[in-house]
Amino acid sequence: RRHINWRKAELWSRVHDTPLLVVNEKDVRDTNTKSLSTFAQIFVKGAPAFLTANLCPAIGLANGTACILVHCLRDAAGVAEHVVVDVPSLALSADASAEERDAWLRRYGDVSLAAGDGRVHVALALVDRDVGKVRMRAFPYDLAFSITWYKCQGRTLSKVILDLNARPQELHRLQFTHLYVGLTRCAHLRDIRVHKWNHSGTGHLEKLSMPVRLANYLSYLRDPTMDLPSVSS
Repeated sequence: RRHINWRKAELWSRVHDTPLLVVNEKDVRDTNTKSLSTFAQIFVKGAPAFLTANLCPAIGLANGTACILVHCLRDAAGVAEHVVVDVPSLALSADASAEERDAWLRRYGDVSLAAGDGRVHVALALVDRDVGKVRMRAFPYDLAFSITWYKCQGRTLSKVILDLNARPQELHRLQFTHLYVGLTRCAHLRDIRVHKWNHSGTGHLEKLSMPVRLANYLSYLRDPTMDLPSVSS
């Protein structure tokens, strides 16, 4: 996933003629690791991303919230101090008065917010972050060109490419619920594509079975007169 995000960020930078920045290069170097590409955090203006920390769940700034990279603020030495992101889900009403907007922003003063043209921008600061066994400093966001099944739940996307290849680790094994989530992210199946198959083949897909809870839920959708299944059923 990190490799795909890196490659797509490079392509985005060329297509939109905007620089690609490594915003935590100093912090990566301080970990004494030689693998900058593994731990580097990329910023490219306009790219899709998502938050990786619960900044203020009360207003929707939570782990997994979709956002767009807007600006990178640097100090006199050129070191990144803040990354500013646009959070579409927090767009303010265009009819709100200046006083109402100021009051709304002051209400959540523990998060650095700024409003302009009805949009809400959030200034992200560096935080401690674990990447594998390495603890480092990074901004609480990840690029969203490639995301996990978990992170895409609840989203409606215009186009999706699904990677249905088998995973070597049992923890990341493809499950039927993952497939269901992936196939229901777009309004039309014609907007969904499948990533090319690797050497593992497709045999693992034949072993997938629908969980009872999901089967009960889909049965309710087909016949709303049924009693809605409980969470435990």
